[in-house]
Amino acid sequence: IATIVNTSIDRYFPPESNVEVIAEPGRFYVVSAFSLTTNVIGKRKDITDDKVFITYYVNDGLFGSFANTRFGDEIVEPIPEIKDISKRKLVNSIIWGQTCEDDCIRTEVVLPEMEIGEWMTFKDMGAYSLVLFTNFNGFQVPMLKCHVSDSATKFLQKLPSCNRLLKVLSF
Repeated sequence: IATIVNTSIDRYFPPESNVEVIAEPGRFYVVSAFSLTTNVIGKRKDITDDKVFITYYVNDGLFGSFANTRFGDEIVEPIPEIKDISKRKLVNSIIWGQTCEDDCIRTEVVLPEMEIGEWMTFKDMGAYSLVLFTNFNGFQVPMLKCHVSDSATKFLQKLPSCNRLLKVLSF
């Protein structure tokens, strides 16, 4: 595949085009394979210049599963996992990790007001999340739970190595 890709890049983007091509096909294939769910472990209301912000602290951060966001322009989108979401007041929010360092996961995002103990999910975290996890400030790698959709399970069951695979996935 690399030969075909490189030949096409040379053909359609010659050096004089000044186009730089950077690609990570592995990242493309695995990014959607993993969603990360974090727990709100702290909450603070801040008022600056007549603007109210709610700062949420979650049980993961830039020194953990969000390490990949430190190295690029990737912006993660939190999805609150709360019932009756439409009944909650929307607030300007900031999301921080738990390390007390420069651990800001997301700034200026509008979320329904959440409470300590509630959960938020971040989709498309399959590339470079857990592999970059450090034990900074003593925090351990989070517990993983594998969830496979019904359609994916049906697909997997057609594979010759299905039984071995499902054992690994704890089915």
